[in-house]
Amino acid sequence: MQSSVIALLLISSGAQAASEWTGNRKITSIYPYPTGFIFEVDGPKVNDPGCNGNRLNLPITAANYDAIVSSLITAFSAQYNVSANFNNTTTSSCQAVINRVQITP
Repeated sequence: MQSSVIALLLISSGAQAASEWTGNRKITSIYPYPTGFIFEVDGPKVNDPGCNGNRLNLPITAANYDAIVSSLITAFSAQYNVSANFNNTTTSSCQAVINRVQITP
């Protein structure tokens, strides 16, 4: 895929209180499941230090779910960087809940 196709993609599903960005990361694995989409990213831990892995969760009820999941799968396939915005009050669940992503080549 050409870098001009997805130079910068910002998909918003609404503002969330107490949120922060992961910074540019590579997706290392994806886990589609019946109630959402989980993916893991490289780099420093986002979740509670006691958690195993660096999982992020997009619930199926999220606004723009289909568009965000499509973008995440494309980013994973193309090895693009992803920065996800997550609610930092959900990090102790070992799957921080995201609400939007930014994708760059």
